[in-house]
Amino acid sequence: RRRISALTHAAIEFGVIPRDWWFQPSWIDEPKAAAGRKKMQDQGIIYASSVSYRNMCRFNNGFFKHELLLLKYKR
Repeated sequence: RRRISALTHAAIEFGVIPRDWWFQPSWIDEPKAAAGRKKMQDQGIIYASSVSYRNMCRFNNGFFKHELLLLKYKR
């Protein structure tokens, strides 16, 4: 935090993303999900086999807007 804050004069806020917002839910059928990623990979879809990339996309598309630090900004 200190190093990043030193790079700007702007106000900066830091937060922690809840673990269950970032990682794949436990109720996901992992063999089925893996088969889906394999199918996308075979189709040449970028980052298709990356679970961490899929989790990031899931967060950015579904949970990002609910982050408390962002609620004060216009949507």
